[in-house]
Amino acid sequence: MEKRLDWRVPSLTLRAQLWPHQLAAVTTIDGYLNKARGAQVGAALVTMPTGTGKSAVIAAAIENLSARRPVRARKKHVLVVAPWRGIVDQLTRDLRHRVWERLEAQRPETFPEVHDLPVTKEIGTLKQVRQPTVFVATTAKILQIYGRSGGGADDMRDLFAQFDAVFVDECHYEPAPRWSEALRSIARPTVLLTATPYRNDHKYFVVDPESQYGYSYADAVDDGFLRTPEFVPFTGADTAVFATELVGLIHEKTESHPDTRVIVRCRKATDIRELVELLRSKPYGKSAIGIHESFTTDEPAGLYRYVPNPDKTNDQIWVHQFKLVEGLDDPRFRILAFYDGLSNDRGTVQQIGRVLRNPRRSDTDDAAWVAHRPNFDVKEVWDNYKIFDVSAGEGLATRQELVTQLIAAAPTSIYYDGRFRVPLSLETDNAWRHLKFPLAARIYRPGAQMDLGQLANEIEAEWREEDREIQTRQYPSENAVILPFVSVANSPYLRTAAFLEARFGFTLLRHVGHHLFVFDTEGRTPESLGTIPLEVPSRLSRLLAKDSRLTTVSLDNTDLGRRAVRARTIRAAAIEDVAPGLADYAYVCSVAEGYPPASRDEDRFRRYLGISRSRLRDSRDSPNTYASFVEWSDSIAKALDGRMAPAATFRRYADTSKVPDDKAPLHVLLDVVANDFDRPGDGETRQELDLHDYASEIHNGSGTLRVERETLPFDLSWNSERGRYDFVCPALTKLNYREKSAPRRELVALINAEQRFRVVPASDEFFYANGHFAQPVRPDTAEDRFWLLDALTPVAALDTARSEKGKRRLGDDWEPGSVFNLIDELRKPQATEGPSAAMAEHFGKIDMLLCGDLNSEIADFIAVQPNRIAFIHAKAADGSQLAPSALHEVVSQATKNLLWLQPLNNEVPRAAKSDWNRNWKLTDDKTKVTQLVDRKRLGNFADGEAFWSHARSVIRDPNADREVWLVLGGTLSLSSVRKAVQRPTPELIQLYALLQSAWSATNQVGARMRVFCSR
Repeated sequence: MEKRLDWRVPSLTLRAQLWPHQLAAVTTIDGYLNKARGAQVGAALVTMPTGTGKSAVIAAAIENLSARRPVRARKKHVLVVAPWRGIVDQLTRDLRHRVWERLEAQRPETFPEVHDLPVTKEIGTLKQVRQPTVFVATTAKILQIYGRSGGGADDMRDLFAQFDAVFVDECHYEPAPRWSEALRSIARPTVLLTATPYRNDHKYFVVDPESQYGYSYADAVDDGFLRTPEFVPFTGADTAVFATELVGLIHEKTESHPDTRVIVRCRKATDIRELVELLRSKPYGKSAIGIHESFTTDEPAGLYRYVPNPDKTNDQIWVHQFKLVEGLDDPRFRILAFYDGLSNDRGTVQQIGRVLRNPRRSDTDDAAWVAHRPNFDVKEVWDNYKIFDVSAGEGLATRQELVTQLIAAAPTSIYYDGRFRVPLSLETDNAWRHLKFPLAARIYRPGAQMDLGQLANEIEAEWREEDREIQTRQYPSENAVILPFVSVANSPYLRTAAFLEARFGFTLLRHVGHHLFVFDTEGRTPESLGTIPLEVPSRLSRLLAKDSRLTTVSLDNTDLGRRAVRARTIRAAAIEDVAPGLADYAYVCSVAEGYPPASRDEDRFRRYLGISRSRLRDSRDSPNTYASFVEWSDSIAKALDGRMAPAATFRRYADTSKVPDDKAPLHVLLDVVANDFDRPGDGETRQELDLHDYASEIHNGSGTLRVERETLPFDLSWNSERGRYDFVCPALTKLNYREKSAPRRELVALINAEQRFRVVPASDEFFYANGHFAQPVRPDTAEDRFWLLDALTPVAALDTARSEKGKRRLGDDWEPGSVFNLIDELRKPQATEGPSAAMAEHFGKIDMLLCGDLNSEIADFIAVQPNRIAFIHAKAADGSQLAPSALHEVVSQATKNLLWLQPLNNEVPRAAKSDWNRNWKLTDDKTKVTQLVDRKRLGNFADGEAFWSHARSVIRDPNADREVWLVLGGTLSLSSVRKAVQRPTPELIQLYALLQSAWSATNQVGARMRVFCSR
């Protein structure tokens, strides 16, 4: 190929020296910039492989722009942006002199000076620069400037008003979607350049379809601009063998090119350091350097934090992690060795591109060598890339053309799922009539005034960035908008091959009164909704109102201690029938499921209420039409604004109706599941999040957390405008941990968006979880939360019962008025009319009563009927009305024998083989009189084992009630407990802890506890 000398233009000396593909790229840019001056158009896009002269294209385009600019033009500067400092330094050298030197051209006097963009705090000095200037900057600096402006596009437009154009090199790089937002806010014509056309940046920029130019790798090879890589598999896995094979390859391949340099890619800083030390030592004796972000530059040791200038460094082997993947354009690099692979194919292709440069198009320098260890087949990656390059694979999976093709390929008619169906037309404005609307939504409270159209615009832009192709917007009613979309993705079960899968979905926004209902078919929540408050828990709980039957609750603990249970989920036929835990009041209810009240059984339905995320889903019969969704959401909005009291069960848990005065954070625990996040690892592997799962202490808004055994600083502060905490941790953001599942959101962004942390604020008695404050309220200080009262049943006869067994028997019975006598009354038909009536009403069909007192007892009495069994424990005292100390013995006896009520405990009590077969016997210590009573109080059973077999049949029955009774004579008074709750005493706290623990423990074996006490 010959240079296009016929294009010489005296005033445009660089353009006259360009190769045809470079000239075509410059012509595309020139046409775009001319058009962009008079109209609002998208960005221009130039795709050229590494080594084919992107820097020359940028220089020539700026040269043309400068030559055409009027002398007193207001717009006189140019901004050049690149992702890395090393690339920025290289571009600076290129634009100052190297491009002209390499092309043997004269740098024109009209070409602007080249300088770094001022630092963020001095960015205001831009307006004082009079001479036309090319400013170069990293993406990070542009983001900092954008952050300084508060994310305001008006400030950015004003700041860069004197700029003619923006050139973005390596535009494929993806630090975050926000970087393209920052660049777009400059509002100047933008030229995107990339060496890797894997996506063409349609994702983050709107590209003008008439302003695109692509030069393929295959063409670059045919034209002689790039070398052809030859792949060399290494056999050794350890460092020493790798070094030996690498040095052997260098000696073999560099005889004709003694100036050859080598790139080695390692994943870990420790491996880089070890390999450099080994290569520099005997017997290798090679000049090697290592480059890593964590290094402190030590030239004698060959360690560098930043990439050194290749023109000022003579070292042959350069070992790195990421810093040489792009931006290095020295053609002396001819050998590349992968000690570790990169996490994605794009990075691998870029890394290989570093050794392919052949600027002189030499026939004797047209080969490069790429070596790799056995764990990384780089040749397969390269072969797939060549197919991609030849077939012009421009990421069609994210483009509307592919969606159109998929829809066009659908059959004109089909019988499926019991219906005759025709294809959905996504171009009509009444496509919404065909959609299915489940009774589900996430509920926000924006107030009565909200710009629904603007919100829809923001969400549509966000969905497009995530490769959702938005179809014709639907308006089923004046207060609703639907965004239909088609997503196309590769099958997650393919490692290297492609099988595209298309999914249809939609996002519905409906504004009702003060509420916004949002439904997305894939369960996604747009970040655009981040500034709109969610419905608060205290109102959401009204959706499971007072007579609702709760069947599931998920709870988050306010105790951040290392040994504390972080969260728990309880499922039961009815949560209200389950004993509260001792510390339930310190838990925040994040999810509740249950059945709202209904007048008829056939009208009952299950409701899921995600209190922490304001999610609602009803599982009931519905035609799933838009009309049914409207009726449902209207009824929900009415219930939220009503005065219906939530189910009483919610009062077991922390109160979410109040907000603390002092919200300054003292401690924080990141509320994320480490297994849900990963980041690029070695080769094709992913590294899971390694998070030290302990609460971090915070001083003046700052703290540290442990990630990957490293200490990372962070800041946490209350944002009063947004009503939430802001978590900032640049080091964690840089690690780029992302969700394993779509949409693979970055960890820190997700933590902030969903408030994934628990915070202990400065105000006492408050806690922050799931985006809301909560206040634990101890049950012994509030009667409406003192659930223990539900377990207490007053019995008048117990007011005067001062003895458990009495001092003398009466026939075959215990002394009247004793606690044992009251229990024994249960076997008599007239019990429901006597002093034991309050107990007898629970045993209307009693068929067995056994006295198990003394020796190896498991209960004082065991009462059984076909659908109920009770272990009964008796206690009597001197008439105390609130005496926790008197309860210790009976509570201890009850709890230590709970395992006998476990259905799968097949052991037989020792007493069943001995004591239960003999009379009950008690000898008075003073009178020495022995009293005998038949233990078999009711029931015809041959022996104790037969008795236990009958009891076990009831215990094993899932539909039977298993109960533990505490029958307390002169030990506890219900009225005294009620008074103490209103004015708590130390005795009440002890009593609460004792009985509540027993109640909860009883419930752990599926039993119910009843406490019969004085009035």
